[in-house]
Amino acid sequence: MSVYKNGIWNNNYMNNYSFQTAINPVIITEPDGSIWIQVLHHNNPASYIFSNSDSFANGVYKDTNRWAQFNLFDSATKWEILVKEKTTDTANESKFRWVQNYNPNIATYSNVAPANITFITTTGYTTPSSNYGGAYKVASANTYICCNNGTEGNWWGAFGASARHNGGIPAYNQAVVTTGYLDVYLRIDNDSLSITDKAKIFQNQDIVANDFIEI
Repeated sequence: MSVYKNGIWNNNYMNNYSFQTAINPVIITEPDGSIWIQVLHHNNPASYIFSNSDSFANGVYKDTNRWAQFNLFDSATKWEILVKEKTTDTANESKFRWVQNYNPNIATYSNVAPANITFITTTGYTTPSSNYGGAYKVASANTYICCNNGTEGNWWGAFGASARHNGGIPAYNQAVVTTGYLDVYLRIDNDSLSITDKAKIFQNQDIVANDFIEI
């Protein structure tokens, strides 16, 4: 499935997908028809973690269990982020979704504190505790981007963890992922897509939308 604007694939995103030879871009569609590109996948973190020397700003591919493409955040002008996580391989999946007005690669906690972002709370998405806001860069040896309460030593909510905790890694909303996964997505469309085009998405067909607008 591909999504086009005026017949052209979203080059801002694809040009920044630096390890296309290793993995194909992961595109998903949420039930409301919104379209997302995966920017981080961390699977089985009890066995696989990142290194604190990894260059997350440029994208890093370790293996199929752990990779991050945070430079895709630089392709957007508004950031709607989706976190999907399972603490274990048999646990239920939790989903968190919000809109923030700052690039996670340069944002500070004050930019994305809970009062400054918009959580999506429709059916299927969980509202986090008051300690959790949006994604921002931290000066921490254990991670690159966090969503915690603004204390750098508290790296809960890490995207790209390079240290273990309680047999796994900290995830969003005080979770610890052991045998499950932590996936992060960036939205790359808006709701202006027609009902017909949204139906094509669910059928895994190519989308050509002349009125496609990046948010």
